[in-house]
Amino acid sequence: MKKNIGKIKQWANEKVGGHKTQTTDEFQELQQKTDARHSGIDKLHGATSSYIKIMSKKTDSIEEKSKVLHLESLGNTMKVYGEEIGTDTPYGMGLVKFGTANEKIADAQLEYVSRVRDDFLFGLSSSIEEFKQYQQLKKKLESRRLDYDAKLNKVQKSKKEKPELEEEMRAAKEKYEVTMEDINNKMFALSDSEDQHVQELTTFLDAQLEYFKTGYEILESVKKDWVER
Repeated sequence: MKKNIGKIKQWANEKVGGHKTQTTDEFQELQQKTDARHSGIDKLHGATSSYIKIMSKKTDSIEEKSKVLHLESLGNTMKVYGEEIGTDTPYGMGLVKFGTANEKIADAQLEYVSRVRDDFLFGLSSSIEEFKQYQQLKKKLESRRLDYDAKLNKVQKSKKEKPELEEEMRAAKEKYEVTMEDINNKMFALSDSEDQHVQELTTFLDAQLEYFKTGYEILESVKKDWVER
C-alpha cells in the first residue's frame, strides 16, 4: 500500500487538473480501434455461443433413455406414428419418410454444430484470451504511467537536486516505455489477426452452406416420391 501512495496522490492531482503524461494521437486511435474490436469479438462470441447452445439442445428420446436433438425427436415421433397407422396408407408412408429425413438432417446438424464449435467458436475464444492480455497491459500501462508521473512530479517540486529521486524517475520512465512498447505490439498483433478471422468466418460459411445443402437434398429426395391427395 505504501508504494501506491504516490500513484494515488498523482491520480487525485490529475482529477483537479494536474499534469498527466499524454499518449500520441496515433496511439489513441489504435487503442480506440482495438477497444472496438474487443467489444465486437465479445458480442460475436456471446451470440455464437447462444446459437450453438440452441442448435445442440437435446430432449428425451421417445424410444430410449437418451437425449437427442429436437429435430431427431420429431423424426422419431413421425416414424413411430407412421408405422402404427401403417405404411400402406399415404399418410403413414409420408410420416415414415419425412421422419427418416428429419433424423438424417439431425445427424447433419450435429456435424455442423461440431464444425462451428471446433473452428469458428474456438477461434473467437482464442481471441477473447488475447484481448484479456491486452486489457491487462492497459491496466499495467496506466499504473506505470501514474508511477512515472508521480516521481516526475517529485523531481520537479524538489527545491534542490536529489540524485535518488531522479534515478527513481528514470527507472519509472523506463518501465512505462517498456510497457508502452508491449501494448503497442499487442495492438498491432490483434489488428494483424484479421486474416485469421476471415479464414475462420469462411469455414463457418462453408459449414453452414453444406448443412443447408444436405438438408435440402434430403428433403428434395423425399419430395420426389411424395404422394399427395
